[in-house]
Amino acid sequence: MFLGGEPKGAAIDMKAPEKTSLGELFEISVVFRNESQSDMKDATISLSLPRGVSFAESEGEARAIREVGDVAPGEEARELFKLTVSEGAEAEKVFKAEADYIPGGVNKHISISKEIKVRIEKPVSASVEFPDKAVSGEEFDWMITLVNNSEGDVKVKVSAEPTGDLTTDFKTFEVTVPVGEEIKKKYKGSAVLPEGESFGVKISVSGTIAGSSYLFDEKTVDSVIAPSPLFLKAELKGKASDYAVTPGERLEYAVTVRNNSDVPLQNVFIRGVVKGEMYDIDSIESRGIIDKSARLVTWDMSTDESLKEIAPNDIRVYDLSISLKNDYDIRRLSDRNFSVELAVRAESPTVPYFVKSLKTVNIASVKSKVSGRLTVDAQGYFRDAASGILNDGDLPPTVGVPTEATVHWVVSSYATDMDGVEIRAELPTSVELTGEKKVDVGEFSFDKEKNEVIWRIPKILATTGVLSKSLEAIFQVKMVPLSAHIGGYMAIMGDTAAYATDGFTGQRITGGDGPVTTQFSDDATVNPNDGIVR
Repeated sequence: MFLGGEPKGAAIDMKAPEKTSLGELFEISVVFRNESQSDMKDATISLSLPRGVSFAESEGEARAIREVGDVAPGEEARELFKLTVSEGAEAEKVFKAEADYIPGGVNKHISISKEIKVRIEKPVSASVEFPDKAVSGEEFDWMITLVNNSEGDVKVKVSAEPTGDLTTDFKTFEVTVPVGEEIKKKYKGSAVLPEGESFGVKISVSGTIAGSSYLFDEKTVDSVIAPSPLFLKAELKGKASDYAVTPGERLEYAVTVRNNSDVPLQNVFIRGVVKGEMYDIDSIESRGIIDKSARLVTWDMSTDESLKEIAPNDIRVYDLSISLKNDYDIRRLSDRNFSVELAVRAESPTVPYFVKSLKTVNIASVKSKVSGRLTVDAQGYFRDAASGILNDGDLPPTVGVPTEATVHWVVSSYATDMDGVEIRAELPTSVELTGEKKVDVGEFSFDKEKNEVIWRIPKILATTGVLSKSLEAIFQVKMVPLSAHIGGYMAIMGDTAAYATDGFTGQRITGGDGPVTTQFSDDATVNPNDGIVR
């Protein structure tokens, strides 16, 4: 490739090893030749490095430029670059050399370039043999193999990071892998997880070369929990898996066990633990043994003799019911997005012949999100100087005489964020907006066709109105009582309806309040009799 013009009799060449390893020192040679009949002046040779490669003499620079001066006809200039690779194993890296010069008879610089690829290998590579699936609680073998790909012995450190509740006898170790050889290490593992859950391990192989540390290799392997001989399921009766529960609700759980093997399972016991601060633990009921302090229910042979042996394909179902607290326990900003969970574990000392374990075990759980609560308090005032809006007119209201009042919508959100909030209410035909209003956030509008006032709020954060000030919209209305209102309270605004999407559960949330009348029950300065129309 030529840049800056068509060169006459100039050539550039590169030499590099086909492959190298992380951390090893290697060289790239760049040769610039003058094949013309005149001098080439002010020549330079440069080498640009890909990511993860550095010059041995100047670590951190991505390009090195060397001045070679004038090159006479038939002569060549050669530069040798010493390099090391710190990352990017098992990939080809591209190196670009460039020669810049002024040819004879031309008063400008011309550049020519060339590229070469070098494959980067790992000094030591790792592979992991791991089962594709395993029964919950089953012990299995897994193995690490280390292979030396370099030209000398390499000392490495091998560490492991279990995932998904894997239990293993692996311990971090250091070992020297001889040149051209491999080392195998075998381990035991097990995982107690629900059917279909994943688990695995991440292996890291690192080492030091010439005083610098390198990550030679990383491998992640995953497995999945296979169906257990002892089937176990926990569920909310009659509810979908994504059902969101509400404060004060009575939850009815069912725990099902089934022998999926072809041998009887002896002395089966099941334990269930209720997790979550929204549970009212004193309300728990079950035919099992209840330990309220441990939030635990146990079913065993003392509560059901049939658990002494469960024949192949036989099923047992056990019930547990518990109520949620009526109110959220909100004390800090982090007290939000509450969940409740029933976690169950079933065990039997009987181990089918096809399972390698000391016992047969399975776990399951059902976790439910607790929905939030959106409240709106619709208030009416005649004397409302604190709002900054002054009302005029008769009190008690008089037929045919306009009277002004202010309406307050006070909105709070408990435990979850509320998205796309909309609050609306209808105004009677004898009531209209004056245009005076004060709105904390969002958009306030009036639907003429439906005669409705509407307040839209994009988002209300959890604990608004609990740990922080409620959101409020204040608007003034003018009413003209009719003869039909005489002797009673006049409606200033109809029922308030509120709608939103729970940002935690994704469900539609509704709320609301009753009508606002001339009774002005929230206005402490107004006597109830003063609101009766005359």
